[in-house]
Amino acid sequence: MLALPALAGDLLGGRDFSLWALYALPVMMAAWLGGRNWALSAAAAAVALTWLAAMVAGHPFESDWGLAAAMVNRGVVLGLLGLLVDHARVVDLYQSIAQSQETEA
Repeated sequence: MLALPALAGDLLGGRDFSLWALYALPVMMAAWLGGRNWALSAAAAAVALTWLAAMVAGHPFESDWGLAAAMVNRGVVLGLLGLLVDHARVVDLYQSIAQSQETEA
């Protein structure tokens, strides 16, 4: 649901305007709330939606190879972002556990 505004922007923006960076918010939320697997799944879904929008609205690349390279690039960026947020979530969890154990002792 969070990706719908970005998808609508991609479809309405046409060839020259892309809001693919807005797909980062659902990926980050999936990472924080669901963990690594959810983050990578959200990144894959975001890339699929971006590809769909590019195919419907038309893409600015000279060939489909350019589009494929852009999708791989976006997938790597969103996937790494999701992994980074998941790592921050795990570190935060361990820190909160350590703090609660210190206060109990």
